[in-house]
Amino acid sequence: MILHQMKRYIFGAFLFAASSVLAAGINELPIKTVNGITYHFYTVKQHETLYALSKQFKISEAEIIRLNPEVADGLKTGQELLLGKAANSASTSQNNTYLVKKSDTAYGISKRFDISLEEFYSLNPAARDGVKEGQLVTVKSTKNAKAATPKNTSSTKTPSTNKTVTHVIGDHETLYQIARDNNIPLAELLAANPGLDAARYSSGVEIVIPASAKPATQPVSDQASSTYKVKAGDTFYGIATRNGIDLPQLYAANPGVDVLKEGMTINIPDGCDEIRENASEEAVAPAEKKPISLAVILPFQLDQKGKHNKSMTEFFRGFLLAVDSLRSFGNPIHIQTYDTKGTPEGLQEILDKPELKNVNAIIGPDNAEQLSTLNAYGRDNSIYVLNLFNNRDSAYLTNPYAIQGAVPREIMYDRAAKSFITSFDDYMPVFIVSNDGRRDKVEFIDVVKSMLTAAGKSYKEINYNGTLALETLVSALPAGQKYAFLPGSSNKEEFDRFATAIQAYKDARDFKNEVIVWGYPEWLANRQAYPRMHELDCYIYSRNNLPEKYETETINKLYETWYGPHMMQNYPQRAYMGFDAGMYLLKSLQSNKGSFSGFAPYVQTLIMPITLKKINGGGFCNDELLLINLAPGETISKRSI
Repeated sequence: MILHQMKRYIFGAFLFAASSVLAAGINELPIKTVNGITYHFYTVKQHETLYALSKQFKISEAEIIRLNPEVADGLKTGQELLLGKAANSASTSQNNTYLVKKSDTAYGISKRFDISLEEFYSLNPAARDGVKEGQLVTVKSTKNAKAATPKNTSSTKTPSTNKTVTHVIGDHETLYQIARDNNIPLAELLAANPGLDAARYSSGVEIVIPASAKPATQPVSDQASSTYKVKAGDTFYGIATRNGIDLPQLYAANPGVDVLKEGMTINIPDGCDEIRENASEEAVAPAEKKPISLAVILPFQLDQKGKHNKSMTEFFRGFLLAVDSLRSFGNPIHIQTYDTKGTPEGLQEILDKPELKNVNAIIGPDNAEQLSTLNAYGRDNSIYVLNLFNNRDSAYLTNPYAIQGAVPREIMYDRAAKSFITSFDDYMPVFIVSNDGRRDKVEFIDVVKSMLTAAGKSYKEINYNGTLALETLVSALPAGQKYAFLPGSSNKEEFDRFATAIQAYKDARDFKNEVIVWGYPEWLANRQAYPRMHELDCYIYSRNNLPEKYETETINKLYETWYGPHMMQNYPQRAYMGFDAGMYLLKSLQSNKGSFSGFAPYVQTLIMPITLKKINGGGFCNDELLLINLAPGETISKRSI
């Protein structure tokens, strides 16, 4: 297995924090009555900002603006702000407005507040043209808006006659850990805290520990243990999994050991069995569920002496974060990890292992030949094979156990071309193709041309040498029409050769929105060109999303805790892909008792939207494709196509 540097393990991490509540500090502010309602108010000091006050008083910027509409244009020294009702300060999660932040999108806001994109548009019709930083939009309260009762509030206090105690959730502490430390089932802990959402909670929240709880009798590190000699490729995670123990137990039994080295002797704690023997029947029940077993078979190429496949290692790191996030829920999770070494022989050696036949699903490599071999193995042994990296593979059409995780190229081209034609029906398509440069997207252009011809619609084509000139566009394109440019290449150098001329032509028009540029998925990896793409008003079809910052913040912190601050910044980011794949696989398999044949749960992903569609006579294919608009003003909007 892969993890070389896992400094700390965080058990049961979650992507979402609990809804914020008003801090006690607000109650210390003076009060005043406005229109018969008593509010706390605050006088703005020099250089203070809306953002700083929002953090200081634990109240959203949107709520401050709702109470003080005049501050939408900025704060002024000496200005008095209303900051919540004095008698009954309500949670800001119940607000019905939201202040758009930089890089927010209509798609991201709708996901954050758990409403459909169409519902968001119905509440904010103007948002169909995009949302902008500082804009106040209407939203609905989230379905899971109730947070756990905050620290120091009377509702968390339980009368002493019930013999209960309270506990404040610490940084990185999980509900599972708290339940385990008190020898109670997680279900019992949740039952004792009816306002506590198991998927949305945060540190600093005070919860009730039921009267039936019994603290662990001794630390794991003091319990009996056996020893194990570390082998090449071993990881803490792999050793813990093979011995049926939790990672925190293994770490506690080996204080001071941060990195495993071949030949090292470590302790394997035996306390897990003792705890189970003394636990209630209800507590044992989760461990008796049939495990979900996954195999990750990728070309890590760990035999390359430091030149291993970093991209695949990064994917696996994100995958393990997903496994960790779901470990305390549903079925136990077993992971087998193998390195194909990038060779057919390496793959065959893995397929010869008898334990592989016991897994529910396999994540396979990108190599077409090896993927074909693995798909055949999956079909013969009734094991699902998830292909995320090769969009030209067609096994899903006939193999019931093949899962095509990336929308196939032919389907992507067809849907993207149809979307272009329907979205820009009143624009004249203009194909710009280099005579002496890259022409890697002429196949897509041919698909668009054939659709336009079949629909009886006209188009123009401009060929150029070297760098496209403004004069070429002016002479070929009358000013009275709208134009949608489709380049013949996704190459970033080729982008520079035509972008300047199109921008100049666009700037010379009376209405700049009458010129747009159709772009390609590869452009999203060219972050340095984003400002230019915004100016050109680019519409980019893509299998992958541009993740919202609020969605990635927690996973970034988890990654840094596990692996250090060195997540690869390529696009799409492999760690996010691994996390998405793990979350989707595990939730789907847990929902269907190890199969994909039944209910497919909705899984909110970071970068890789997934909706599997069953193919008649075959397996499954991801049906999600996005259209991302990088619009002027650094506005980003997205929609499914």
